[in-house]
Amino acid sequence: MSIKSFGDSITVGNGASQSSKSWVGLFTPENAAASGDGAGDMAKIIQTSHTADPTQKYAIMIGTNDARHYKSDTTKQAHYKNFLRSGIVWMTCPTLKKARTSGTAVYTGTWGNTAGNAFGKVSTQNGATVTETFSGDTLYLGYLIQNAAAAESTAEVRVDGNLVGTVGCRMNGATVGGQNYAGACERFSGFGAGSHTVELTVTSPNGKYFYFDFVAGSDDIDSAGVALSNVIEYSAAGYTSFGITSATIDEYNAIIDDMITELSADGLNIMLVDNHASVDNTTDLADNVHPNNLGHAKIHANMSAGLGAL
Repeated sequence: MSIKSFGDSITVGNGASQSSKSWVGLFTPENAAASGDGAGDMAKIIQTSHTADPTQKYAIMIGTNDARHYKSDTTKQAHYKNFLRSGIVWMTCPTLKKARTSGTAVYTGTWGNTAGNAFGKVSTQNGATVTETFSGDTLYLGYLIQNAAAAESTAEVRVDGNLVGTVGCRMNGATVGGQNYAGACERFSGFGAGSHTVELTVTSPNGKYFYFDFVAGSDDIDSAGVALSNVIEYSAAGYTSFGITSATIDEYNAIIDDMITELSADGLNIMLVDNHASVDNTTDLADNVHPNNLGHAKIHANMSAGLGAL
């Protein structure tokens, strides 16, 4: 079984006495985790370094840093969900249509290539549009959000001529890892089987940056499997140190639960790995955040079972 893992310092192996004792080290997958990262940083790593592979199994454990950084800020929690969705869609929809290279996108108004990635487009013109097609009941719309006043932009989203929502590109504050932009993805559903047309119309004032990255439909999902862990608890001292409580962790785990419910309904081969229930914050942590050898062993066992069931 070929495995790639993504996450933060827990997935790097922090807290284990040696790397071979970490939950990932017990697997020896290709590990793309980075200490200090949040979901936005992970989405950037995935989009810049990894290509979707239908034979692959993916293990993701991210959110510990997002919880302490974003706390209960509902706007930033929405960013967390869109970051996480962006990475998962990128890995499991190999035929998604990128803004620069799809061959079917039709643009009106002025658009240029983004500087933040190698596949997106940007417009600063009110009324500029892009029209693209997708197949399936669900639309995944990828875009950049940026920590800059110039990105205080919006666009209306229409599917088959009907307004279904809006998206905006402003991120208030950097990502957990200090990046000023990151890939995000919105989900719109309920369109029925078959081919559909999506149109984005920039509604923000001239001079504001609206970033469009990709379109995918639920028919584009491949057979890749995703084992997605929820967030484990901090120690009591950790909660005090970071100014959050176990209820904050519950909020992020509710987001993860909702994400899995949605993507499973779309046909994605995704499974919750419930490390929150297994890792004891009084006996299984090396410090306030990271698991010790016992904690990593529990995560490994849970992830192994989840990956094996995909």
